[in-house]
Amino acid sequence: MERSNYFVEVKRPDENLFEILYRPGALCEKELNNPLPEEIIIRRERQTFRRLPRTEAIVFGVKTYLTTLDQLPMQELENLVTEMKSWPEHVSEYKGKHVWSEKVLEFYNRRKDAASPYTKEKIEV
Repeated sequence: MERSNYFVEVKRPDENLFEILYRPGALCEKELNNPLPEEIIIRRERQTFRRLPRTEAIVFGVKTYLTTLDQLPMQELENLVTEMKSWPEHVSEYKGKHVWSEKVLEFYNRRKDAASPYTKEKIEV
């Protein structure tokens, strides 16, 4: 069995990708507003469950990818926007959507327009 999950974080300008993996004090989202695309970190997790053949034990594996919004491939950006739209209010609040969603959608619409100058449909969440 396999599933994917998205988390979105905002990093401080002086913070590197490794440092956002462990923040014992507090999340940066409370400190920043109006983040730039290069300050928005998309954390994608590929989670798998596998049963070992000999012992039949179940192994849970997680592969984590950290990518800044401006480096995210278009297909992944579209997947993120689609997933954001499906989140109920309590999930949106938990994931801090109010901090970064406007910038993500603005960036998505700009990239979509640049890829297809004839498409003027905007996505709103």
